[in-house]
Amino acid sequence: MAEIEDKLYLARISHLSGLPEETLKYIEELILLKNGNINEEEKNLFFNSLKTLINFRRESWRTINALESKEKKNKSNLLPRVTELKNTLSEEIKQYVNKGIELIDNKLLKDNLSDELKVMYYKIKGDYIRYIIELTSKDKEEELNILIEKAEENYKIGLNICESLSNLSTTKVSLILNYSVFLYEVVKDYKNAYLLANDTYQKAIKNLNDDNYDLSLLKDLNKMLNVLKENIGKWAETIVPEKVENIASDVQQDNIEPALA
Repeated sequence: MAEIEDKLYLARISHLSGLPEETLKYIEELILLKNGNINEEEKNLFFNSLKTLINFRRESWRTINALESKEKKNKSNLLPRVTELKNTLSEEIKQYVNKGIELIDNKLLKDNLSDELKVMYYKIKGDYIRYIIELTSKDKEEELNILIEKAEENYKIGLNICESLSNLSTTKVSLILNYSVFLYEVVKDYKNAYLLANDTYQKAIKNLNDDNYDLSLLKDLNKMLNVLKENIGKWAETIVPEKVENIASDVQQDNIEPALA
C-alpha cells in the first residue's frame, strides 16, 4: 500500500510540475502494482500524460513532414537529416501509442467495467491506431490496410457497446465524432461519415430539447456538438454533387433532419 501511495504522490507532483514523461513513468508503475484497478484520478494522470507526449510529437512530425516535402522538391543536401528527425519522431510516437494500447489490453480493459469505460478504452485504441496510420507511408498499402482494419474494429466495438448509453453521453458523442472523422479522412467513406455525424448530432439536440438541458453547463458536450455541426456543414459542401444527392435521399428515407449550416 505504501509503495502505491508513493507512486501516486510522485505522479501527482510530476504532473503539477509539467513533467509528462515522469508522470507516465510513475503512473505506469502504479498501474502494474494495482493490476489495472485504477481510479478516476489515476486514469486521468495516465492518459493526460500520454496525450501530452503524443500530441507534442504529432505536431512536430507534421511540421517536419511538410519541410521534408519542401527539401525533396529543392533537392536539399539537408534532406537526410530532416528525414532522420522525422523518423525519430515517428518511432517515439509509436512507442507511446503501443505502450497505451498494451496497458489497455493487458491491464485496464476488464469485463466488469461499466459500458462508459469500455467505450472510452475502445475509442482510445482506435484513435491511437489512427495516429500510426498518419505516420505510415501511402505506398505501404498492405500495412495501411491492416492498420485501418484494426482501427475500424475498435471503433465498431465501441459503437456497439455505446448503444446502451445516453445520446448526451460525452463518451458516446466523442467516440462517434472521432469515428466519423476516421471514416471521412482515412477510409474515404464520405456518405457514412456524414450520415453518422448528422444522426448523432440530431439525436443529441433532440434530447437536449426534450430534457431541457442547459447546454451552456455541458461544456465538453457543447464543444463536441459544435465540431459535429461544423463537420456536417463542411462535408456536405465538399462531397461531389452526385454523392450529395444520394445522401439527401438517404437522409430523407431515414427521417434524419438536414444538417444545420
